[in-house]
This record gives sequence, C-alpha cells and structure tokens, in this order.
Amino acid sequence: MSETLRRLKPRAARAVQARLFREASACTEALDRLRAIAVAPTLRDAAPVQAPAAQAACSD
Repeated sequence: MSETLRRLKPRAARAVQARLFREASACTEALDRLRAIAVAPTLRDAAPVQAPAAQAACSD
C-alpha cells in the first residue's frame, strides 16, 4: 500500500489522505458513542444508595 501511495500524484495523494482522515474520524466518533453507551449503565448503578433511616428522614 505504501508503494502505491508513493506512486500517486500529489493531488491524488492528498485526496486519499483526506478520505482516510474522514474515515478514521468517523470510526473514532462511533467508538466514542459505543463507550458512552457502555459506561452509562455503570454510572447510573453507581448512584449513592441511602440507608432506610436516611430515606425516612428525607421523606418527612
């Protein structure tokens, strides 16, 4: 692949580079979304749990 890229004219090489950059950015964004989905339940489950006495005191 690197040999093929070396043989490209500068304009074509820039176009290939731009496309690869766009595709890498899209993959990074998708990975970030997946990580957010994977972490969200963990954060929700990590909410502090009040003891029954504290819950009763808060409800009065």
